[in-house]
Amino acid sequence: MFVDLTFDPLRFTSLKQEHRGSCLPEDLLGLAEYLYSNSGVVDYTVKGFVNENNMPVIEVAVNAQLDLICQRCLGGLQSNVSSKTRLILVKDESNLPEVEDEIEGEDVIVTPQSMSLIHLVEEEVLLALPITSVHDSEQCHRSDLNLDSANKASPFQVLKNLKS
Repeated sequence: MFVDLTFDPLRFTSLKQEHRGSCLPEDLLGLAEYLYSNSGVVDYTVKGFVNENNMPVIEVAVNAQLDLICQRCLGGLQSNVSSKTRLILVKDESNLPEVEDEIEGEDVIVTPQSMSLIHLVEEEVLLALPITSVHDSEQCHRSDLNLDSANKASPFQVLKNLKS
């Protein structure tokens, strides 16, 4: 079982702290509905630093091997998920940039009093999941994918048979 760590983000960044580790997919409760099984591992690195503009930054990187649910056949689908995001911390909402000024891969957030390591990791994994997870057509276990359309009766033929 993963033991969560709660920390002060400003202290974490000013001391240039770093936390690396691994957890199981089952430790990330928000991930449960996407998983076929709890097999796999999530490796993460969370580090704090001050950038060239003297802004506190928390960088979250995850690499995970997950057994996701195939949206087509509902079977297991091995998937590798990898993501890295920088969270730039600002004092209040007035310091948030305009949408057009945002930089891809960097999110600006109002500094919370404390942050949860498990929630940072979980959010990064959830944001990195594919929009739809499906097997390739030839690997999918769904039985009706390989049926010839010629083998299916036309619904109009069925109606014609009912009429006569």
